[in-house]
Amino acid sequence: MRAEPDPRPAHEEEQGNQARDEQGPAPATSQSIVYLAPALRDALDSARKRDRRTNADLVFDAIDRAQYQLPELIRRQQRLDRPPNSLFSARPSRTRQRATTPAERTVPFSFRATADELSVIDRLVEETNASSRSSLVAAAVEATFGRGARRKR
Repeated sequence: MRAEPDPRPAHEEEQGNQARDEQGPAPATSQSIVYLAPALRDALDSARKRDRRTNADLVFDAIDRAQYQLPELIRRQQRLDRPPNSLFSARPSRTRQRATTPAERTVPFSFRATADELSVIDRLVEETNASSRSSLVAAAVEATFGRGARRKR
């Protein structure tokens, strides 16, 4: 049994290999750690396993989906609530309040990102007045994967 010759000229195959080589290696990534509520991290872990996606995919999708809501989500996140019978109204706070219950504590969640991807997140932190990458990512993840988020994805 004789193999049929490849109908493509040899230079086409070389050009395909050269095009792959010209793209170069994948961009370098670094690990970024953000702090989330344990329930959010659990929701992301479940989504990662269910959908076979990376942590970075989940974080970037959450930011993409929530991008137009981010300023309001960050504003709500930074409100310092006052007791219902207080004479004073709530006011913005850029500092994180100390966790008083286990449910309010945060846990680390890591994802890998390129310098360009981190630049986008940092720009959004600046634009929304978020206190950190963690607060921005937490707001986006909560809106996308949190309890009140729509289950349609």
